[in-house]
Amino acid sequence: MVDVVNNTALHLNTWQTPSADELVKRGLNLLSYYANLVVENAEKFKEFTEYMVDDAYFSKKPFADAVSIAGMRFISRLRDYSVLKYKYTGEPAGKKGAPRKYTGKVDVKNLDYNYFSMELCNQDVQTDPAVVYSQAFKRDINLLLPFSIKGGKK
Repeated sequence: MVDVVNNTALHLNTWQTPSADELVKRGLNLLSYYANLVVENAEKFKEFTEYMVDDAYFSKKPFADAVSIAGMRFISRLRDYSVLKYKYTGEPAGKKGAPRKYTGKVDVKNLDYNYFSMELCNQDVQTDPAVVYSQAFKRDINLLLPFSIKGGKK
């Protein structure tokens, strides 16, 4: 558990990770084992918070789905190879066929800021949120770009 007010982390519990052979016997992989731990302990976790914050290793659909099913909200850094698409927000084209859903891929090195809205958290931190489609999660996600501002530079 992370205490953001006191800027520290607290130990809640420990589970021994099973060996690879034990996981095979149980019909699990490591990610599904961790997902099961979240589901089994969700009520205890929710006594403290509704948010599950994990690193990019856990940014896969089965784990995110398990966290969601457990009634928690999932926050994670995305994997470097994540495919994200900008959502189409224009009017229907009036043509036959399915309506347009996306306007293109998100290129992290060349972002289209027309899809992001700037929010200033304080004088040192700016966040740019957007709703984009995640191919890995097969759903819309809230994407947040945090920027540190020092001396007027991002």
